[in-house]
Amino acid sequence: MKCTHRNSGTCSSQVQFDIQDGKIYNVVFKGGCNGSAQGIAALIEGMDAVEARKRLKGIS
Repeated sequence: MKCTHRNSGTCSSQVQFDIQDGKIYNVVFKGGCNGSAQGIAALIEGMDAVEARKRLKGIS
Protein backbone atom coordinates (compact mmCIF):
# COMPACT_ATOMS: atom_id res chain seq x y z
CA MET A 1 0.00 0.00 0.00
CA LYS A 2 1.41 3.40 -0.99
CA CYS A 3 0.92 6.16 1.56
CA THR A 4 1.39 9.92 1.44
CA HIS A 5 1.34 12.20 4.47
CA ARG A 6 1.28 15.96 4.03
CA ASN A 7 3.25 17.52 6.84
CA SER A 8 2.36 20.70 8.68
CA GLY A 9 4.69 22.77 10.84
CA THR A 10 7.82 20.86 9.77
CA CYS A 11 10.66 21.51 7.35
CA SER A 12 9.48 18.77 4.99
CA SER A 13 6.21 19.26 3.16
CA GLN A 14 5.38 15.60 2.62
CA VAL A 15 6.54 12.03 3.22
CA GLN A 16 5.72 9.06 1.01
CA PHE A 17 6.21 5.42 1.94
CA ASP A 18 4.96 1.92 1.29
CA ILE A 19 3.51 -0.47 3.85
CA GLN A 20 3.90 -4.11 3.01
CA ASP A 21 3.03 -6.91 5.45
CA GLY A 22 2.80 -4.28 8.22
CA LYS A 23 6.34 -2.96 7.60
CA ILE A 24 7.48 0.43 6.27
CA TYR A 25 9.53 0.64 3.06
CA ASN A 26 10.66 3.17 0.46
CA VAL A 27 10.46 6.24 2.69
CA VAL A 28 10.95 9.50 0.77
CA PHE A 29 10.65 13.02 2.21
CA LYS A 30 9.92 16.08 0.07
CA GLY A 31 11.74 19.16 1.28
CA GLY A 32 13.23 19.64 4.69
CA CYS A 33 16.72 19.00 6.00
CA ASN A 34 18.20 16.29 3.82
CA GLY A 35 20.38 14.75 6.55
CA SER A 36 17.55 14.50 9.06
CA ALA A 37 15.10 13.16 6.49
CA GLN A 38 17.58 10.53 5.28
CA GLY A 39 18.33 9.53 8.87
CA ILE A 40 14.68 9.09 9.82
CA ALA A 41 14.00 7.19 6.59
CA ALA A 42 16.91 4.82 7.27
CA LEU A 43 15.84 4.25 10.87
CA ILE A 44 12.25 3.31 10.07
CA GLU A 45 12.95 1.30 6.89
CA GLY A 46 11.64 -2.21 7.53
CA MET A 47 10.18 -1.24 10.92
CA ASP A 48 6.75 -2.40 11.98
CA ALA A 49 4.34 0.43 11.08
CA VAL A 50 2.49 0.26 14.41
CA GLU A 51 5.76 0.47 16.34
CA ALA A 52 6.98 3.40 14.23
CA ARG A 53 3.73 5.25 14.86
CA LYS A 54 4.01 4.68 18.63
CA ARG A 55 7.58 5.98 18.68
CA LEU A 56 6.99 9.01 16.47
CA LYS A 57 3.54 10.08 17.69
CA GLY A 58 3.55 13.46 19.40
CA ILE A 59 6.92 14.62 18.07
CA SER A 60 6.44 18.03 16.52
